[in-house]
Amino acid sequence: MRAWSRGLLGLLAAAMVTPLASAAPAEGGATSPADIQGHWAQEEIQRAMDAGWIDGYPDGTFQPEQTITRAEFTKLLLDAIHLTPDSEIVAWMKGASQAQAPLEDMADHWLTEGGWMDAALVSGMVVTQDYNYHNFRPEKPIARYEIALMTTRALGQVKEGNQLLDSLDYTDDNTILPWMKGYVNEAVKAGVLYGYPDGSFQPHATSTRAEAVVMIQRMLDRMEEGVTDDVTVQVSCDNWGNERTVTLDDPTVQVVDGTLYVSARDALEGWDAAAEPYQCTLSWDPITQRIDGTFGGVTSFQAGSRSCTYDMLPAVEDLSTSKMQLVAPARMLYGEVMIPVYSKDINPQEKILFNWLGGWDEETKTMTLPMKTPWSTAP
Repeated sequence: MRAWSRGLLGLLAAAMVTPLASAAPAEGGATSPADIQGHWAQEEIQRAMDAGWIDGYPDGTFQPEQTITRAEFTKLLLDAIHLTPDSEIVAWMKGASQAQAPLEDMADHWLTEGGWMDAALVSGMVVTQDYNYHNFRPEKPIARYEIALMTTRALGQVKEGNQLLDSLDYTDDNTILPWMKGYVNEAVKAGVLYGYPDGSFQPHATSTRAEAVVMIQRMLDRMEEGVTDDVTVQVSCDNWGNERTVTLDDPTVQVVDGTLYVSARDALEGWDAAAEPYQCTLSWDPITQRIDGTFGGVTSFQAGSRSCTYDMLPAVEDLSTSKMQLVAPARMLYGEVMIPVYSKDINPQEKILFNWLGGWDEETKTMTLPMKTPWSTAP
């Protein structure tokens, strides 16, 4: 598993800073600011500080009730999910995707100068077209609907978030714009945000630093379920009847509710290695959260979707297998599209649709992903 992975959970079984930089946690954990003692969010704030993705102010305070801006929340979210300007995945995204249109009011802002806005745009955590006249207004206090939008994207649920819903069960439903409702619904389902006791959601209400930390911590708890390094992943490529198998080096893997997920990028890069001397070109669409592998045909995986396109077919008349149904929707983990490649609870009907079922070896905890080149003659 990549070095930035947060921790190991059992197999089949968990800054807000000044605009400059996050501080590393002190030995044995970060110092606890005096102004969070007894605060309702003390536990979550301390967890975040101990993990190193958040810090307090130079005067030793945290100021939990201070309002958080769009810029501050954007940096905090990116830091928490390891999409930092100098990260390997952000560098890969920059090389594999077309740039979004620039935001008109960000040229001299610290978020841009530090590389954070580039990271937000190339990862899709910020989408230019969501902002009127392409103005981000970075110092505006962030609204709850915006937090729902960004955390839903971080979890890889853009496809669901873009669903048009008629109404949500809130007393102020008419204040939630139609394009927001899918994202609000997904964020609530994920346990990131909740409505208020009076039955309202208050989409335009602002959030404090403490509230922002709690919501991101909830998102991380959801995102990081079942991260493990106990699984070996192999990719087997059939090329003109000649099969070659490669073992992936530190693949990103997680197991959630009995379903095994592997990074789509790892799988496609493994396929590229196994298919030598031919080459697979990868591309990334940050707005739809889709990764494509082009090798004659195209293999596509999209976060939030159970379907995939798998056009690397042998020369046969039946092309029905070019569109396949995954056993579960793909997820996102630190910007990686995580595709479900095995489930212990798969039903007989899904066995017909789920192409990688036979690749799991329980004894060795090895998952083998069989893939083909477009010129393969094997059935």
